[in-house]
Amino acid sequence: MKKILFGFLVLIIGNSALSQNCQYVKNEVDKFTKSTVKTTKDLLLAGGSYKEDGTLYASLTKIDSSRFLNIKLIAWKDFVLETNGKMMFLFDDDSVINLSFVKFAVGEYDNNSGLESWTASTTLAMSDENYNILRTKKPEEIRIYLEKGYVDLPIPKNKKYWNKFKEILECIK
Repeated sequence: MKKILFGFLVLIIGNSALSQNCQYVKNEVDKFTKSTVKTTKDLLLAGGSYKEDGTLYASLTKIDSSRFLNIKLIAWKDFVLETNGKMMFLFDDDSVINLSFVKFAVGEYDNNSGLESWTASTTLAMSDENYNILRTKKPEEIRIYLEKGYVDLPIPKNKKYWNKFKEILECIK
């Protein structure tokens, strides 16, 4: 009896350890194109305090075999994200990858709670190679090129932020 109970517990613990915590805002098959579309919920990726140049939220989309990184940048000054602009990830081994914006976005003014900010959302195409690098390496910082200059955003040292992002990367495997 003890062996059966132990086997059952191992099975439950193993199954919960291997299960993905995927939270989608969209998980459907398009009725016109028959494409499978999955989009994860947003999560905080970089920045996060008023001391930094901005805050970056991210979600991921997979349409059939194509993967995209959706970003929302909140900054404390006006900005423009240009088509074919780029976002760079700097990893702890000093390697870098580039992702390109697929659409133009202008920061929209917001004055919530008396705090002035500008927010813009755009999408970046993600190659299979870049997807696999993001799954296996730990980035230290993100640089986003703007119409005028760029903004560097540190990824919080707390591993939970990057671990959450790695979890949602698995949701669009």
